Amino acid sequence: MRLNDLELAALTAWRHDVNGDGTRAAPDNLDSWIGLALRLALLASRHVRSRRLGDLDGPVDFKPDRSPLTAVELHVEQIIMRELARAPAPVTFIGEETSDADCANRVTLAVDPIDGTWSLLNRTETAATSLALARDGQTFLGVVANPATGEIAYAAEGRVPRLLQLSTFGEADRAVDLPIPPAGPEGLLVSLHPQRAAGPVAKALARAWQEGELDMVRSAGGAPSLGLLEVAKGNFVYVNLWDRRESAAWDLAAGLMLVRTAGGEAVDLDGQPVCHIGHRGPFIAALDATDRARVVELTRNALAAPGK
Repeated sequence: MRLNDLELAALTAWRHDVNGDGTRAAPDNLDSWIGLALRLALLASRHVRSRRLGDLDGPVDFKPDRSPLTAVELHVEQIIMRELARAPAPVTFIGEETSDADCANRVTLAVDPIDGTWSLLNRTETAATSLALARDGQTFLGVVANPATGEIAYAAEGRVPRLLQLSTFGEADRAVDLPIPPAGPEGLLVSLHPQRAAGPVAKALARAWQEGELDMVRSAGGAPSLGLLEVAKGNFVYVNLWDRRESAAWDLAAGLMLVRTAGGEAVDLDGQPVCHIGHRGPFIAALDATDRARVVELTRNALAAPGK
């Protein structure tokens, strides 16, 4: 439950060097990239947490798809871009709100500054900042940070994923490998992302729960990246219909990295692994293959039923 040396160094530097030069990332040193990513997540989380119960940096606007946009998102991306400008390795920034069209650099950083903006607007705890580093198009590092809870999870190529739990009320900072060892027989728990088209799936899952096949069904909403983090923690099967648009670089990469390095997978209704870019349609993520297959079956049957 203790921070390792790399995590402790990143946290100490952030707490004592707010306006410093930032973490220097060596091109072929994974620890340096992890240190950089943790610093970016810490800086972003501090800004979001400080604005969360305030005025959100001003009024709320709405994008063409009617999703909300606050100045918090723009400020988070500016904070991250300033840090990248001081990194010695060239990094192309791909942000949801201020995306760079030039991806000529070998390394890219895809950022969703606020995954779950409605949650931020309503001051609930299911908004996150998601960051994914890719080399030649392949994700090698993902970070999901929850400013409301003080949790930062990260997954790196060839490493055990980690969850940092930072002090909010004076308790000690802690860290744990993912998945977290179960406290007892938890059963089959399902988290369904709330969507208007999910009615038939919700009914099918509710029936399975009433019949005792499932031990819990809930619909927490908010950031899909946090739904995937819950899977990596080892507790839930996560169901998302993903019916609005194709996934972009900043949407799923970090969460999928957490799930896969924790020993799980996210699949479509044919059981095929989900690609983080260009995915559209339902996906189910879980650590246990049997649980995942059963929830895939329930979801597929519910969507295929006449009059769904």
